[in-house]
Amino acid sequence: MPSVRSSLIFLFVIYFSLSSSAKADWINLSGAENAPTIAEIYILDNHVRLVLEVYIGDIPTFNDLLPDAFLKETVNRPSLAERLKIFSSETFRFLTPDGMPLQAELQVIEPRLRIDRTGPFRFMRNPLSGRLVNQPDG
Repeated sequence: MPSVRSSLIFLFVIYFSLSSSAKADWINLSGAENAPTIAEIYILDNHVRLVLEVYIGDIPTFNDLLPDAFLKETVNRPSLAERLKIFSSETFRFLTPDGMPLQAELQVIEPRLRIDRTGPFRFMRNPLSGRLVNQPDG
């Protein structure tokens, strides 16, 4: 007569083999969803899509992407095509397998409200300073 232990193991094996498949979802535990500037990178079959959500304090880093209409002064500013080349080679580079940088193409740039990305660190406070963790200034 089989032991109780081997019977339980057999029942667990049967139960788990008949149960539906498991599904998982990735949960970001780094707090990056609360960073002031967010870069979403989508690698597709025939191109790479970069979606930037730029915090106002980081705009100088992405100045090459700003249209002239967004600026008060545009004296001696290179053309958009030249600025996109600089952006593609110096600011945010994507390289092909043979090491060649991909050329950026600007699709849409507009002021928007921040996308709400709720995460596990969203309302966590630093115990020493009392400030919210990973929140942009201002």
